[in-house]
Formats: sequence, C-alpha cells, structure tokens
Amino acid sequence: MTSRPSRFQQRRGIALAVMMCGGAVDAMVLPPTAQALIRLFGWRGALLDRFFAARVSFVLLSMAALGTFLLAGAQSLQMGELAAVLIGFGMGGEADVIPYMLSRYFGLRSFATLYGLTWTAVATLMLLAPRYELASVVGD
Repeated sequence: MTSRPSRFQQRRGIALAVMMCGGAVDAMVLPPTAQALIRLFGWRGALLDRFFAARVSFVLLSMAALGTFLLAGAQSLQMGELAAVLIGFGMGGEADVIPYMLSRYFGLRSFATLYGLTWTAVATLMLLAPRYELASVVGD
C-alpha cells in the first residue's frame, strides 16, 4: 500500500508538509519519553528478555500486516489512524527485533556484516518499490 502524492492534486504541498512534520515531532517527543520509560522501568527489553524472539517478531509483523489491510479498506479517519498505529508499532518493533535476533542466532562475530546486508536489502527494496510499484501489490 502506498501513499502517493498524486492523490492530492490541489493541496499537495500541505499534505507533504503535514506528513514530514511527523518525523520532527518524533525527534522532539520520543527521546524524553524513552528516557522517562527507561528511568521508570529500567533498560531491559520488556518482550525479548521474557519471550521467544521469533514469536515476538511474528506478533509485530502480524500487527503491521493487519494495519496494512485495515488501511487498504479504511473508510474513516479513525480506521486510518488505527491502521497507522498498528503499522508503526509493528515495523518499529521489528526494527528492534532484527539486530537482537541477528546477534543471538549468528553471534557478534557476524553481526556487523549481516546487519549491514539486512539494511542494504531494505534500502534497495525501498528504492525500487516506487519505480516498479512493488508496494502496490496489495492495491491502492
């Protein structure tokens, strides 16, 4: 599922500006929030230290998939917001699980190489997705 600027014909600039503000707000809000949570609960990971990492990964990816399907059929702003939260939480959590699983299953000796290859593959697919409309497989 892609969000294309071509959907906004008259107010494209405003739509893109609002979308880009999310990163700036995150940069201001998340560090103090993370610091407060670490102070309150400690540094240990809540899920990965207590549950099998592959199951945690499955749950996170399932949340992102559910959010994608909800977004594809969203008929209201609230449904779109719920979908965005599910996608963001699922993908954000998965970004934490990947290095944990790489270091746990392949060791620190191979970690840098595998982590670099993982994100190189992600970046390559993100680069190619708009060109070949790979993300449109789900549908617009």
